[in-house]
Amino acid sequence: MLLLSGGDNFTGRDDREWKRQSDFLFELMGTIGWDLSAVQSTDLLQGLDVFKAKAAKQSIPLACANIADAEGNPVFDPGRIFHFGNKRLGVLSVVDPEHQNARTRIPDEIIFTDTKEAIEKGVAELKKRTDAIVLLFGGRRESALRHCDDIAGIDLILFGMASSSQRVPAETTMGTPIYTAANRGKDFGEITMTFHDDGSVKCSPFTVYELDKEIKEDPAILAIYDKYKAAEALRKSRSREIRLAVKDLSEEEVRHSYMGVEACTSCHQDAVDSFYRTAHATSFDTLVDELQENNPECVACHVTGWMVPGGFGQASSGRRSLEQVQCEACHGYGTAHSRSGNLVDFARANCVTCHSSEKPIDCGGADEKFDYEDSWKKIAH
Repeated sequence: MLLLSGGDNFTGRDDREWKRQSDFLFELMGTIGWDLSAVQSTDLLQGLDVFKAKAAKQSIPLACANIADAEGNPVFDPGRIFHFGNKRLGVLSVVDPEHQNARTRIPDEIIFTDTKEAIEKGVAELKKRTDAIVLLFGGRRESALRHCDDIAGIDLILFGMASSSQRVPAETTMGTPIYTAANRGKDFGEITMTFHDDGSVKCSPFTVYELDKEIKEDPAILAIYDKYKAAEALRKSRSREIRLAVKDLSEEEVRHSYMGVEACTSCHQDAVDSFYRTAHATSFDTLVDELQENNPECVACHVTGWMVPGGFGQASSGRRSLEQVQCEACHGYGTAHSRSGNLVDFARANCVTCHSSEKPIDCGGADEKFDYEDSWKKIAH
């Protein structure tokens, strides 16, 4: 059996939810024995290197023929060839950028090349080396029909964006059937392709299995799911802890305000440029990578304005704007800025709030007394 994924692999409300779900889903696909996964724009939100590393860890090949770097070089293999005895099945993957929800949020160095050109080129190459071709189309049915309508040589098209499974096929003018199994992962689609001695290929009717309560749970898969649910429950619990921890502060009168690092650029561009080269600028990201961004024990030293009126986590400021150890985490409120030099003294004294021997070493602490002069060299500005 050949297992393919042709739609958006990860579904979440924001970039961080994609990351959390990707660990779960890659482990799931690895346990099942996924043969190939088509790449969609949402998969790229976690960063190209991270995404590829997770797939490699589970031995899941990735494919997309029309995602390239800024120079136009392919980022992924266009597809893969599978051998069944003396027969060869070519699988080609493309993504339709028109309906990619995450398109505007992926890094600028990743681009989409022309979808139809990628299909035509990929099919032409696979025709030379295979006996049948399956196209994984990351887009809607209408778009798949439009792009593939006059392309000969494709034996089956699976598209990836739909709210329900398509049990009755649509067809291109070339007679190529097109299907999807959708319903948010609750349906599983099966097609048998038969290779005949005369070179023809016949596709069986598309069978959709609904993964309802009648389907017996697999213990290995259930264990992965239970682990994911437990992690999500802990994350939500910690998020509530943060809201409760800053609740009283949110109700206090705020005499000064945090302005965010970008507000500093008008007068301190060089200092801000230096900041972005330090670990402070990505301090919160390290928590996200370790799924600890809602852990109150960790957050304090990775954000700006923790447990200070108007600071991180309070409704008046919004969480995202005060993530990372920004300028004001060390120097204090931007609206309290003065030219007396007190903000420099305040920052120097503030370092030991986090860089303390009382903090665990793996959380930025130290096993010896904090050395300001030595540490200053790492963030000098």
